[in-house]
Amino acid sequence: MSLVITGGTILLAHNQHIEEGTVIVDKGKIVALLQKGEKFETQEGVRIIDAKGLFVSPGFIDPHTHVSLFNDGESGTNDANENTDPCTPYLRAIDGVFHEDGAFQHAVQAGVTCIAITPGSNNVVAGQVVALKTKPGNVTKKLISDCVAIKMSLGENPKRTYGPSKMPSTRMGIAYVLRKSLTEAQNFMYKLETYEQELLQPSSSAIALRKAKPDRNLTLEPMVELLKRKFPAKIHCHRSDDIVTAVRICKEFNIDYTLDHCTEGHLLTDFLAEEKAKCIIGPIIAFRGKSELSSRSIDTAAILHKAGVQVSITTDHPVVPIDHFLSQVHVLTRAGFPLSAILDCITLNP
Repeated sequence: MSLVITGGTILLAHNQHIEEGTVIVDKGKIVALLQKGEKFETQEGVRIIDAKGLFVSPGFIDPHTHVSLFNDGESGTNDANENTDPCTPYLRAIDGVFHEDGAFQHAVQAGVTCIAITPGSNNVVAGQVVALKTKPGNVTKKLISDCVAIKMSLGENPKRTYGPSKMPSTRMGIAYVLRKSLTEAQNFMYKLETYEQELLQPSSSAIALRKAKPDRNLTLEPMVELLKRKFPAKIHCHRSDDIVTAVRICKEFNIDYTLDHCTEGHLLTDFLAEEKAKCIIGPIIAFRGKSELSSRSIDTAAILHKAGVQVSITTDHPVVPIDHFLSQVHVLTRAGFPLSAILDCITLNP
């Protein structure tokens, strides 16, 4: 045991709480939650925090940020977008993380202890998303998983990056680039599975197996993992038609997905509920800087939640600085998002 927080109201998932409870932490992890009156023994050197009259909350999660790929305080820095090819699943956000970026400390101050850092939204298939703790230390100290999703983008960002003379310059082109990448991954996965089946055949010779073994492919390997549903596609989509396209293609290839931003999700309430979609809403309080944001509403999250759609929220840092994570929560509650569900929205659902 290294830390004890006692006497506060401990907030739990699903609108549960413990009055005057105790949180026991050892080596940076919560090891016990005690009800009021439950005894515990402390050792010398253990830090004890008296939280009487306060709320004790889990750390918050921001499931879609570009922390340190756009460095805080350095407007010219952009390690988020590799604008050389619209299909770059081989890119790994972890390789662009600047662990000394001030946004990590700002996140801690806002109560955000876990973030997903995604490549930018200029490429149709943008790369691999890393999950990090916001605690001090280099990226290996912060690391939760180096790939929790594949970032994809529909709509205006890929169009304005590559059009009008290079594909994709239209929404049709974007869908084609995405389908082409997934189809090539399906073909590569078939080759891998065929080779693995050959390994099981006693009649197969070592020479034949060496010739049959597919070469490593850094472009297709992460897409194969996506097809095997080891992690979801994380799809940037604002306009209602882009949201429907995202769902349609994911169903076509039987992959898991989240709809990130989902700006016009409130126009598709029944559809998203029927599809059991997982929506990451936000940024909520940012400037409507392009046409596909014109229908942004602070009511979207509440409308979708009421319809039974799983909702979480994002700052899309640096679009809304991660310092203001809770400012968005305040806006949500004012717009009718129930207090009874808000903690799940920022801790459990992402």
